[in-house]
Amino acid sequence: MKNRLIDFIIERRRWVLGALLLITLFFGLQYGNLRFENRLTQWIPEEDETLKLLKVTGEKFGANELVLVMARPLRGEAFSPSFLTTVRDLARNLQESRHVFLVTSIANVPYIEKSGDMLEIKDFLDGIPDSPADLEELKEYALHKESYVNNVVSGDGRWLALAVYLRGEDDPIRTFREEVRPLVEERLGRKAEVHYSGIPSDAYFADTIVGSDLGKLVPLIALLVMLVLFYTFRRAAGVVYPLLVVGLASFWVFGFMALFRWKMTLITPAVPVLLIALGSEYGIHLLDRIQAESAGPDGRRGIREAVRQVALPITLAALTTIGGFLSFYSAKLTIIKDFSVQSAWGILFALIIALTLIPAGMASSRKDGRRGAAPSAAGFTALVSLLSRWVLKRHRLILILSLLVLLFFLAWIPRIEREVNFTEYYSPGSPPRQGAGIAQEHFGGAYPLTLYVQSGGALPEEEYRRRLEAEAAGHQTESVLGRLRSWARLPAWRPRFPEVKSAGLLRLVRRASNMLLDIDDTGLPFSAADLVQEMNFQLNGSYAIPASDSGVSNLWFFLEGRREIGQLVTEDASECLVVTKASSSATRLMRSIHARLGDDLRREFSSPWMEYRMPELSGRDREEVRRAEVALTAEELAWLARRYGNGAAFDAGEARQRLLRLAGRMPEPADGDVLELAERIFGEYIRSESFPFLMREDARERLLRSLLGEAASASDPKAGWLALLRRHISSGEFDEALAADAAETLALRLGETRTAVFAARAWAALEDLLPDKARRDENARRKITGLLAEPADDLAVLPAGRVAAPAAGDAGLFLIEQSGTPSALARLDYFLLVSQVQSLALALVITFLLMSAMRKSFRLGLISLAPVIVTVAAVYGTLGLARIPLDYATMMIAGVSFGVGIDYTIHFVYGVRRALERTRSLEEAVAAAFREKGRAILANSLAVTMGFLVLLLSSMSPLRHFGGMMAVSMLLAALASLTTLPALLLWIKPFRRTAGRASAPGVVPGAAESTDFSAASRFASSG
Repeated sequence: MKNRLIDFIIERRRWVLGALLLITLFFGLQYGNLRFENRLTQWIPEEDETLKLLKVTGEKFGANELVLVMARPLRGEAFSPSFLTTVRDLARNLQESRHVFLVTSIANVPYIEKSGDMLEIKDFLDGIPDSPADLEELKEYALHKESYVNNVVSGDGRWLALAVYLRGEDDPIRTFREEVRPLVEERLGRKAEVHYSGIPSDAYFADTIVGSDLGKLVPLIALLVMLVLFYTFRRAAGVVYPLLVVGLASFWVFGFMALFRWKMTLITPAVPVLLIALGSEYGIHLLDRIQAESAGPDGRRGIREAVRQVALPITLAALTTIGGFLSFYSAKLTIIKDFSVQSAWGILFALIIALTLIPAGMASSRKDGRRGAAPSAAGFTALVSLLSRWVLKRHRLILILSLLVLLFFLAWIPRIEREVNFTEYYSPGSPPRQGAGIAQEHFGGAYPLTLYVQSGGALPEEEYRRRLEAEAAGHQTESVLGRLRSWARLPAWRPRFPEVKSAGLLRLVRRASNMLLDIDDTGLPFSAADLVQEMNFQLNGSYAIPASDSGVSNLWFFLEGRREIGQLVTEDASECLVVTKASSSATRLMRSIHARLGDDLRREFSSPWMEYRMPELSGRDREEVRRAEVALTAEELAWLARRYGNGAAFDAGEARQRLLRLAGRMPEPADGDVLELAERIFGEYIRSESFPFLMREDARERLLRSLLGEAASASDPKAGWLALLRRHISSGEFDEALAADAAETLALRLGETRTAVFAARAWAALEDLLPDKARRDENARRKITGLLAEPADDLAVLPAGRVAAPAAGDAGLFLIEQSGTPSALARLDYFLLVSQVQSLALALVITFLLMSAMRKSFRLGLISLAPVIVTVAAVYGTLGLARIPLDYATMMIAGVSFGVGIDYTIHFVYGVRRALERTRSLEEAVAAAFREKGRAILANSLAVTMGFLVLLLSSMSPLRHFGGMMAVSMLLAALASLTTLPALLLWIKPFRRTAGRASAPGVVPGAAESTDFSAASRFASSG
């Protein structure tokens, strides 16, 4: 530091103190802008594709920010009029918020029933019955409805849930804090046991707990450090000034964060802890030197001299610490990058405040005159003496032991687990852990997992071609368009892509949904395909996607106006979602789901899918397409069988062979089972209000017999049916156009009959292959029979290139990607690993370069790294050995250990170099360094360790792990600096002799006197 600046600080001390006060007041005025931000999606880099897709699904479908509100009445049944009314009213009130995308509960979950020849879709609790019998019937229906159980009602009927989807473009944590939770507590707080689960509620509790930790831990850390300082200095100034330095530095850092609108996160409490534990070092060093130099008659001159001597060493020590923190800036996770910058600024503030506040304050309070040296602690003398004798006699043995320790802990490092899951960070009895447990046990979890499906039909031409080019460039293969032309024999111009509401694309959505069923620890998938299949089942008795777009459109009409369809399909029907939940947010499970689903999607949907119309194909092509379709059907059947059979074995190969044999002889109209079913279906039609002609009952019966006879004898009975209608209906009643429509309807019904018969035959053929549980499950049976009907209808959807037959067109699937919590957490987990490797490598390089520059020797730079490498390896090996996970906090141990632990190396090496100015023996110099620096290193490590140990009282496991492992790291760093480092110096002998004296390369003898790095060594050795 320039002498003029030092003189200014001393002479203009009141100005300096006033400036520090003004800066403090300025930062204090910014505190109103402090905010927490513990949203996982905010920690992923903005340019990441996973985050972009999360934003798309969040903005368009509101599918990511789920809060599951679970309630169990304190008295009475969940299915009581009063409690059901409360839940219904609460759902309506929550839906009124503009920050809420959708609320689903037992009150408004869709209820589909057939009314005549029409469908009616309404809220399940459109009316709440009063009688116990009606309530029990309502409960029984809900508990047998697959789409209700584990979604809006628990399997035992004791818990009800409201799935509150918050808008992703808003702040979901604030929405939960200010709107959802207050309203829920107001309506249900006195009536029910209420729990919350989901990422927004988890983040809210993290904000609350972190704020509590800040208020609880920081004063305790200050108290412990104060006790250590008093034990070391035995004077009030030795306590007050270091605490003022770190207190003001912490205050400035939070004001600085508020000024630039940096958000606080769950690891923010570590910032003041680090500053108190580490930043106090600068005040201790400076105060130590000032008290030593100003003990003479001219106190202020002594202060100037002390600052001149200590300014450079503590600045270099601060730079190594800042370098360690800034190594985290290479991290991919913004939470880590923000922490690195905040901590680096804090260390810089502590350095600046120490170099200004302490000289100015001491100069203001000290008058010239002699003062005696302060008494100091000598409790570490025996230990230091023991270590010194051991190192001097057994330095080779110490190196061997250090190497063995290094190898032992390196072997445990690969066993480190990673954890990025919020829920695991809380104490077992905390509200978020309780909520997560109830959600997992009764509702299949509260962590959304979605499949995003996009049709190419709605893309503008320019965007369409841009995506094709990007796809081709990214995969270095033919473009999608090129593959479509070659595989599907399409024309050279752009094919017309159907929308989501097309039959072919909905079957692919259904296939993706069934594929999700085969992944463990996921809930029941739900999509627009499920709604269409449910409506088709209620109206026509088949849980299948109709074979024609018009058939889908007829059903889709009933969905118009339903709010929940907005979470499944966009308004232009170009995009849709398949929605389910993961049972837990455990990182290992999230990684497993994400990896498995990624593999499945690549296997199933890496190629375009094409539609094939059976009536348009030749006999050979039709047979080829049927065989390919049966193979795909067998795969879906296996997924369903394993899910509904609780993972029981299913022989998909045998099922495929049996289906192929059945497909070799499709049901014909003349078959007895076909005619039997057709009699019932035709009879229902001609007796319904949909039949356009009025007839007497006996005339209807004669018409039915004639129609069945024509169906059994004619290959294309529509013309014959039209003639029969003309003959059986009176001339006054008959209308040619209506008769033609009726004949067309009969043809459709006959097709449905044949597919239903094929499904029944297939079920009978495959029933013995199905697991017992799946065979007995009504939901499984209707899904399986609906699936088995499709090989007999007129539509097949196959991957392009699977068959040589000409396709009717593209199925419309342009993109299918996974999104939701597993994707986000798996990405965070990946970035955590990458960030750890990068920050560790960068910390190593930065520390080596700084040490080499300071020593002016690469050899000494490498030697200086040795104790820190041993320390870091031991700490990370302990993580693997003790099964402590690598998380957002523990990943920072390496960088902090490099930045802080290297200080001990600096002290000891400079102690040796200083001693070499007085002796020709390296052994004597090492012994002198132990005497002068050893106790100071141990005392400083104790102070730092005490600060970190306070984090063990945190409510968040990352902070507890970080505090405990950093405490161990500091003790190990001190021990390694007093064992491994001197042993290396004695073995390698890196110093050379110059003019009869030994010195470090590039160091002028005597220079060490002006760059004393011993922070508190004088106090540890004086007296």
